[in-house]
Amino acid sequence: MGLAVTAALVVLFVPLAGTSSAESRSGPGGEVEIRSTRTKTTLLESEGPRLAFIVAIPVVVVTAGLAAVLRGRRKTAAACAALMWTLIVLGAFSIGLLFVPSGLALVVAASITWATTSRAGLEQEPNL
Repeated sequence: MGLAVTAALVVLFVPLAGTSSAESRSGPGGEVEIRSTRTKTTLLESEGPRLAFIVAIPVVVVTAGLAAVLRGRRKTAAACAALMWTLIVLGAFSIGLLFVPSGLALVVAASITWATTSRAGLEQEPNL
């Protein structure tokens, strides 16, 4: 869960978005003046507060997956891992790749839960 929260904080507060502009002026005597500016902003500044809700989705999925792992609910943990990787692939061209470490950790945790409960002879989800 810490990996997902870290990725979410990076997405929200680290300057990842930027703009640049260039302006040229020709003065008397044929002189050319070129001025360029670059600005970097956080995605929260450029996209607005709705981005916080979008970034919260992977954090909620990882939290649900962790809860499933801790309770030994292997099918739920596997479903959360699959959903997390779906979100990573869908967001791969923007913020999805920042959540790869948390996706890998969730897969490992779900695999360990699956192996542990399979060896214990638990065929069905425990009723809690």
